[in-house]
Amino acid sequence: MPLPLALLVTLGPYSQNEGNVSGFNFNTDSGNTLSGMTITTSPTGATFYQNQEITFVVSSTYTGQNSSVIHFFVNGIKTQTGTSTIYSSDTIENGDIVFSSIEIPYSGTVTGCSFSTIGKTDDLTMSLSNYPVIISSTYSQTANNVAVTFNEPVFTNNDGSGNLIASDFQLSLLGGSGQLNSSTPSSISKNGNIYTLGINTSNLVGSEVLTIRPNN
Repeated sequence: MPLPLALLVTLGPYSQNEGNVSGFNFNTDSGNTLSGMTITTSPTGATFYQNQEITFVVSSTYTGQNSSVIHFFVNGIKTQTGTSTIYSSDTIENGDIVFSSIEIPYSGTVTGCSFSTIGKTDDLTMSLSNYPVIISSTYSQTANNVAVTFNEPVFTNNDGSGNLIASDFQLSLLGGSGQLNSSTPSSISKNGNIYTLGINTSNLVGSEVLTIRPNN
């Protein structure tokens, strides 16, 4: 009977030689180097809250010939794959864990090698405010009112019932020569998470700053 043919197995560029390597061929991939992977939120150091769009940015030091593929994960589930170093989401919740990985195809000369260099960032555990906040405000000079948008539904009662009322807000005006005739909105209306507040002012010149706070 014929003798069995000698078998030579080619191993990937990051296989470890632990001895007894007869029949194994180790190759290297010095064309790719990857280091210093980090993931941060943008803007750095900002306070974020639930239901807000948050942007994550991954950075690394990479040298090589091939284009890298970047993956983003939330709680271990892949949410984005592509070449972008930026991922944005408005569904991140308090305690979610976000990380990124970079995958670089093998750039060596060994035939049939399809290995990749893979790097991973540290986990970023999100600490988000659970309280409702005003995320935008728009003043109408014609109607003399301001539309304030909350990041989530808000209520006047502690049991989570009832729309906000005018006395739930406290107004103040600084700068310019304008006068705020009442620290309580003169009217209030609701459309989803947007409340439109009537403002009782006089002598506005456009350099005033209106501050809206919850009336605790």
